[in-house]
Amino acid sequence: MISIMNFWDQRFAEPGYKYGLEPNAFLRDQASRLSPASAVLVPGDGEGRNGVWLADLSDWAPEAASLDAVALIYTHLPSAIRQSVHRRLAQGLKPGGWLILEAFHPAQLQHASGGPKDAGMLYMPEQLSADFDGLLSSVLAWQGKITLSEGPGHQGLAHVTRWVGQRPPLSSSTLQESSYENRP
Repeated sequence: MISIMNFWDQRFAEPGYKYGLEPNAFLRDQASRLSPASAVLVPGDGEGRNGVWLADLSDWAPEAASLDAVALIYTHLPSAIRQSVHRRLAQGLKPGGWLILEAFHPAQLQHASGGPKDAGMLYMPEQLSADFDGLLSSVLAWQGKITLSEGPGHQGLAHVTRWVGQRPPLSSSTLQESSYENRP
């Protein structure tokens, strides 16, 4: 984990914006799912183009049911911690909250438009569905080719995975049960 953090510390110490100043196009397209003034967490956001947040994801967790959304945009995690980090982030979502993810697919290794060169850090929709199983309902699970134009670090033809999930909203029966539990 330390070597990965050193890599990114060195990468972001360089002048300029490696991934541009504009928000990610997929995140921008999905923003309509979010209500105004939503509490959104954007971990691993590099230069901060999609939000500003600094923390060590390998052992950090948001407060349970505290977030309206989590956006994971090209946040590639080592396979040893990927599922546990994803599950902790999903548990941080409020009922009805959204998780929006775009990452490179293993087929990205054939392209020079960015991304880790370690296949274990690249995501397939099936892996993500398994990571969030029992916590989020899959709304979108897609992989395919797109053209990236996000600063010099993400340019050209790319193979990506897009995954959107929602924490199930509280049902009326759940609300009734909790109101009975809270009575003196």
